[in-house]
Amino acid sequence: MPRIVASEDERTNVEEVKPVESMRVGAGVGSDDRPLDIRVADGALRHVMANLMGLRLLLLPLALAVAAVTRNHVDSDRLTVWVLIALVTNVAVVAACARFRKSGPLDRIDVGLAIVAHAGIGVLAGVSPWVAGDGKRDMLILFTLVSAVSCAVSGAACAGRRDIYVAFVAPIMVLTPWTLWASGDGLMRSVAVLFLLWGMSQAVLHQKFSQSVRALLRHQFDSETVAARIARDREELSRAYEQLSISNDQLAHLASHDPLTGLLNRRGTIEELDRALASATPETPVAVLYLDLDRFKAVNDLIGHRGGDAFISTLADRMVRTIDSDCLVGRIGGDEFVVVLPGHCADKADRVAQQLVNWMEQPVRAEGRSVPSSVSLGMAVAP
Repeated sequence: MPRIVASEDERTNVEEVKPVESMRVGAGVGSDDRPLDIRVADGALRHVMANLMGLRLLLLPLALAVAAVTRNHVDSDRLTVWVLIALVTNVAVVAACARFRKSGPLDRIDVGLAIVAHAGIGVLAGVSPWVAGDGKRDMLILFTLVSAVSCAVSGAACAGRRDIYVAFVAPIMVLTPWTLWASGDGLMRSVAVLFLLWGMSQAVLHQKFSQSVRALLRHQFDSETVAARIARDREELSRAYEQLSISNDQLAHLASHDPLTGLLNRRGTIEELDRALASATPETPVAVLYLDLDRFKAVNDLIGHRGGDAFISTLADRMVRTIDSDCLVGRIGGDEFVVVLPGHCADKADRVAQQLVNWMEQPVRAEGRSVPSSVSLGMAVAP
């Protein structure tokens, strides 16, 4: 078919072009529109749970190792209780870590399991001096070191989550000083006071750690939000540019084509004719056919404007199907058409003209009736 025939998609009017829909900031796949404070708390909980992951495989083995080393120096019943606490705590840690790894967004169950697991670790560390019981002072100090180290680690391990830190440290700060004070030893009572001061200093450090972690998380989430907005804006601009390109193509098409038939209009036909004539030579002449439909006004009066449009469209399609693909047809008026035939001499153009006349004289079916058709035709050849 000739190249000037437009497809149905190309005939879409400019009014049918839909504008790009705006995208709500904060929406979309992978975005998180929760309040920033909640996201920061969620991120801090993930940081805490990541620190806990390694302990699920170490807690019980460490407790068993300590029990094996000290079993001949401390009360066996108390040591057994301490190991059982380590076992229960290890189960809680494993459950919390398993839940953390399987779940997507963290919820109250994750928070609850994390608090229980850390509280269990705090109880395990807090009762450590109690295990030494009435034994030697050096064993009491050794187990007190377990509490002190746990208290020191908790500040960084629970950074950003005060609730988990309190669950971790509270048992240590209650049970350890109480055990040391209850021993009745003056030195141990002094150690109990020092331990309380130590715990206060670690609480201050925890506050500093938490501020740093939360500041980093805020900066991270702000950066992610900005990056997401930039990506959405870029996508929106890209879609708008594509839509604008489509609109421009449609406008350019409408500027040179007839909206009813899809053929070149007067402007487009003249431009193509000028190009064809500029390249015409005696060896490759250009023939031009001018066609005027006979009695088209009477056809319009007979079947109405809608029928007249169908009549014109049918005849235009016949002309397009008659000529070669390197030729073109243009509608330059209501019932006037021009056919440009590059590379056609007079004889060849005359044969095309005869075929057009034969096709155009066939009746046209429009508005439920057969409408007779005829055409007047003129021809010129250049050079």
